[in-house]
Amino acid sequence: MNIRALYLLGLLLISTTITMAQHSSLGFRFGGGLATFNAMDSGSGSYRFSPTFGLAAKFSNSLRETVSVQTELNYIMKGTLASYGLNNVYLGDIRFNLHYLEVPLMLNLKMGHAFHFTVGGYGAILLAADYDYRGTFSGGWGPLQRGDFQDFDFGSVLGFGFGIPRGSIQFLWKQGLQDISGTQTADTFLAGARNSVFMVSFTRYFKPRRRPSL
Repeated sequence: MNIRALYLLGLLLISTTITMAQHSSLGFRFGGGLATFNAMDSGSGSYRFSPTFGLAAKFSNSLRETVSVQTELNYIMKGTLASYGLNNVYLGDIRFNLHYLEVPLMLNLKMGHAFHFTVGGYGAILLAADYDYRGTFSGGWGPLQRGDFQDFDFGSVLGFGFGIPRGSIQFLWKQGLQDISGTQTADTFLAGARNSVFMVSFTRYFKPRRRPSL
């Protein structure tokens, strides 16, 4: 079974859960973590801080929330601090800051009283990109531009969490499934690079709402 089939199966399961949901909760979330680009061909990336905040919604078919669907609308900054030794191109470090509007869609499977596993995916739109150069260009090369990056990113979400009164604390790993480079120029610095973030987030829900019985 390929990854597209897995995503379609997951989307069907999540859609069914939302359709049958009797309880829903809305709230806000914030958190932070460590971001980097993995699988880079031309440089070595290190972790850097990744802040995030936004809105969250949760759907379940019972107050026990054995199975629940969680979706969000988030701002998140991803990136890395990369070191390069590209002769006749660039020598030094570049701090990449990529600003995304991200929409995760996740399935929470509750185990015991408060613990749950999380699995799902995300899609994200690139809002802006900026860079901090700590080195020297040569050979006619210059800074990257916003258009050198893919406008859209998507990936998988895995993790676990703990329920607290009217909220949750989650530990999530978000792994991009496509290269972030959008041009041949960017490939010189970022060939094969994909977003990767490990984060801790806190979600606070308002009072749950119950769907009226038909």
